[in-house]
Amino acid sequence: MMAIELDNIPRTVNLVRASAQDTPVPEGFPILEILDQTKLPSDVLIKRITDWREVIDAIKLLEVRGAPAIGIAGAAAIALRAAEFCFASVDDHRSDALDFDRVFVIDK
Repeated sequence: MMAIELDNIPRTVNLVRASAQDTPVPEGFPILEILDQTKLPSDVLIKRITDWREVIDAIKLLEVRGAPAIGIAGAAAIALRAAEFCFASVDDHRSDALDFDRVFVIDK
């Protein structure tokens, strides 16, 4: 029986922090890495996403598949928005607030 090397299998969804070499995001900013499942099985493409809107698009385009991965990607989108809020100026907060509320806040 052949052993499987689990270290060589890429993660489907991974949230990492930007290093000094990552541009244009500041050091420490979260980056969501997703395994683009539309490219499988012929290619393995890891997309690096820094904008929460791109995460939503990736889910809609089925680049992220499966309930656990979609849930983690959705939580990562909220983390990206929170980081954007922390790193942005006061004027930037107002321009994105309605977009974020439209996607993530449920009206009662």
